[in-house]
Amino acid sequence: MQQIIPSTVRMAFLILFSAPFLFGQNHAGSTDAVEKKLQSPDAAVVRLLAIYESISQALVADDLGLAKAHAAELSASAEKSGSLELANLAMSVAGAETLEESREAFKPLSASVIAMAQDQGQYVTMVCPMVSNGRWLQSSVTTANPYMGQAMPQCGKPEISIRPDGSKATSGSGCCGS
Repeated sequence: MQQIIPSTVRMAFLILFSAPFLFGQNHAGSTDAVEKKLQSPDAAVVRLLAIYESISQALVADDLGLAKAHAAELSASAEKSGSLELANLAMSVAGAETLEESREAFKPLSASVIAMAQDQGQYVTMVCPMVSNGRWLQSSVTTANPYMGQAMPQCGKPEISIRPDGSKATSGSGCCGS
């Protein structure tokens, strides 16, 4: 019995002194730092996706100036967050001289954003069958086609929906607002 008491006391001290480390409440704040690090990329991605959607909405409205301004903003934000590829793709949209050029540059930007948004909640990958590689990402279920603009803003259909749990749902038939 005397052997049990010292080992029990040792175990109690071990639990008492290691509990903050086991449960993430150490005084060094390392778990807080890890949580912030994990949350920051998600917050940054959400910010980038919001700016991307602003570009898309400007293209739907046929507003080249606004699309270029939002693309420059996306480029700067992407560069800050360390995504140089995304920054360069956004800068291609920002440097476009015409709506047609900006929409063409929007295609690779969209491909990159679609890949980035895989685990970021409810987004819909849309496709326009009238445009080669005409895919884009949007958070709304109402079709807003950046490639056709005001000529056919509702042309397109969901290709893949990414649910909040990260799972994907594919869409059936339907196009051009149907």
